[in-house]
Amino acid sequence: MIYPIVIYGSDVLRKPCERITPDYPEVKKLVEDMFLTLGEAEGVGLAAPQIGKNIRLFIVDCTPWGEDDPECADYKRAFINPEIYALSEEKKTYNEGCLSFPGIHADVPRSLAEGRTVLHPLMGQE
Repeated sequence: MIYPIVIYGSDVLRKPCERITPDYPEVKKLVEDMFLTLGEAEGVGLAAPQIGKNIRLFIVDCTPWGEDDPECADYKRAFINPEIYALSEEKKTYNEGCLSFPGIHADVPRSLAEGRTVLHPLMGQE
């Protein structure tokens, strides 16, 4: 299923997201559908609130950059209940857009983060 993308101004984009519990229904199917939605939208990342789901889940597909950056060639991941626990002093600037802000791009400096993700049992190991 391809979901419609929620556009800026929607309340779901402003609410804190809920943690996903191991018994969350059909999370694997939701992740698959999110990747279909992301591909249709020609994006690189998509968070669950952007499809109207108020849960802590986002996906990333960097494979379109694989020719320019070999580390991206096979980087396609789902993050469930992610947490940032440290930020590097090192920053990198990326030209970014957001599917919820169609047509807008800007250079965004970002700290490099060290994250921790507890995966849902259907998605892999902890």
